[in-house]
Amino acid sequence: MYEDLRKELGFEAKENIDAIATRAKLEVLMARDLYGLNISDWEHMTATFIYGGESETKKELDEIIKLSKEIY
Repeated sequence: MYEDLRKELGFEAKENIDAIATRAKLEVLMARDLYGLNISDWEHMTATFIYGGESETKKELDEIIKLSKEIY
């Protein structure tokens, strides 16, 4: 998923980037600093995210949510 986006945008990273951790940081930045959500709001909102099965997308989302809660 992220690799496709990187190629589409023509982005060349100078070093390896942990895309999941970076996404978690961005989500926290937007939720906390842009929308003013506190950790309680964030936990409530992310508890409503539903993806079916054991897809790669669900695994990525679960990891992003987990890391974002640690960052908050």
